Amino acid sequence: MSCRQYSELASRKLDDIPLSLPQRVQYAVHKVLCLMCRRFERQIALIERAALRYRSQPMPETEVALGAEAKDRIRSALTRCGSSPNGSND
Repeated sequence: MSCRQYSELASRKLDDIPLSLPQRVQYAVHKVLCLMCRRFERQIALIERAALRYRSQPMPETEVALGAEAKDRIRSALTRCGSSPNGSND
């Protein structure tokens, strides 16, 4: 089994996609023999845990508003282009 094949199976395993018996055997043997793939698997597990923690945190309330000066510039630009600020083309 190549490292590329191992990484694909590791991703499937992380996504809870079942592996066939031959895939599980090849996966286990490769994991024992390949230091880099063991590191890869630890890294993707760490990323998955971090993503789950991030996803579980509440999003902060944000409010974005244009200032009066910015609104005036937009109205002026729309007027110059022939559009009225209320959305109709007079």
